[in-house]
Amino acid sequence: MRVEQDQKANLLRCIALLCASVASVSCMDEQTPANPTETIVDGRTVESNDGSIGGGGETCISTSELCDGLDNDCDEAIDEEFSLGEMCTIQMGGCRGDGVWACDLENKIAVCEGPAPMGTSEVCDELDNDCDDTIDEGIDLNSDEQNCGACGSICERPNAQVECRAGACLISACVDGFVNLNEEPSDGCECELNNDGQEACNDIDDDCDGLVDETFPVGDTCAAGVGACVTSGVFVCGDNAEVSCNAMPQDGTQEVCNGFDDDCDGRTDEDFDRDGDGAFACPDVDCARPCPPDINCDIVCRNVDCNDDDRAINPLAIDICGDTIDQNCDGQDNACAVHTGRIVTFQIVPAGDEGCRDIDGDGEADNGFGRLAGIINPQVEREIDNGSLNLYGLFYGLESAAVNARFEFAIVYGLDDAVAPASIDEDGVPINIFPGAQMNQGALTAGPRPFILQLPVINGELIALPTQSATITGDTELPVELNGLVGVRVSNGILTAGLERASLREAILMVAPAFVGIIDAFDADLDLNGDGIPESMGLCARFSIEPATVRNIPPPQ
Repeated sequence: MRVEQDQKANLLRCIALLCASVASVSCMDEQTPANPTETIVDGRTVESNDGSIGGGGETCISTSELCDGLDNDCDEAIDEEFSLGEMCTIQMGGCRGDGVWACDLENKIAVCEGPAPMGTSEVCDELDNDCDDTIDEGIDLNSDEQNCGACGSICERPNAQVECRAGACLISACVDGFVNLNEEPSDGCECELNNDGQEACNDIDDDCDGLVDETFPVGDTCAAGVGACVTSGVFVCGDNAEVSCNAMPQDGTQEVCNGFDDDCDGRTDEDFDRDGDGAFACPDVDCARPCPPDINCDIVCRNVDCNDDDRAINPLAIDICGDTIDQNCDGQDNACAVHTGRIVTFQIVPAGDEGCRDIDGDGEADNGFGRLAGIINPQVEREIDNGSLNLYGLFYGLESAAVNARFEFAIVYGLDDAVAPASIDEDGVPINIFPGAQMNQGALTAGPRPFILQLPVINGELIALPTQSATITGDTELPVELNGLVGVRVSNGILTAGLERASLREAILMVAPAFVGIIDAFDADLDLNGDGIPESMGLCARFSIEPATVRNIPPPQ
């Protein structure tokens, strides 16, 4: 064991001596100084065997080229990788300016040098105008009227005051004389008021409510002319904003006794009325036989004059009872009897309800006054029930409803169970009397004739309504006993008449001026004067009569 250790030690010593000999020979051949030096010159590392530079022993160690004015990569070119002196763009936020490339000697990089770009005030254009690297700061698209919802969206609308709310341009008000009719903010207040905002008949929406000529009956049917000359048409607006009927009346012909106004003068069969009392007798018509064609037997036979030489004798004359003379041409002398009854129900028919008469013959029932039904009816019902309003029907000279007969029918007002003086004219005759009323198997027909109706229209005040062409119909029983009273009963009674709107306005003005505006709001629906333009309102009422007595009954003549 000892021998092996000695052998290993000798081997290591031999190797060390061999290496020393080899090293000595090599260094001698290279003649390298024992202590060479390194020097940094102009950024380059230069090694020298004698510690000096320029002795022909310099060596350039290459590095990456830097922007520093030196040849860092030892290619005998300085800063060749940089575009020094060339034009470049200076970027500051959203702004740009011109510059030239130059070296940043501290960081040894190329930079674009030049004056800083000049910014402007920030505006809403999706650009960085003030060069702070922020776009459109300070602009509120929710409320800015110059940039509402988007840049450049200006809140300006024709004829309107506009504001920006929640990014939308909204109209806050229209300038005087304009209306935002379509409620669209995009086109502003597009409708211009015309005629001071008052609707005129001119095919223009003057009041900007979306309707044209709505206060006028434009397009409604109308008629022009009288008698056989009547033709139908519709209402139109004239050149001067007046309403007119476009119907053209026909030419009249020679008057014939047929119940029609052939010559269109407003009178019927007047050439066959010798005594001028308004009644006539057509020579070729026998009312006991079937009605011939082209004859209006309802007019002819109801108006036959039984004595065309005496003005006091005609179908509308008042028959003087007990004188043995048939003044009203019903074939008998009226009895000297008066049957009475009290109107126990009276209701204005609401506008649009059925059962009213076509007074002017235009094919439409006339009941414009029915718009006041809701105001009038509760007062009338209350005052009839409590006895404050007493209306009586008087049937003069009628003995039985079972035969055809003419008689006088009157409506009077009662005061303390007597006929009120206001119901009698200066001659002591009832003001509202219908001469020539007819009874046919219980069917009552009276009129047409003028009629003054007094009703508590407003606040219980009685108002006198002067009507025209009043007609009364109903189913009549006679005599009837009720609670010990004998009188007359009328059921299904209908009163129809025409009421000029001007007369109604004047009547209301006398008792309740504050309510005149109600009447002005209603359109006329009835043409009484035949000029094609409605000037009146149809009045239609339902009533019933029950037996009752009244004192101080005036004579019928």
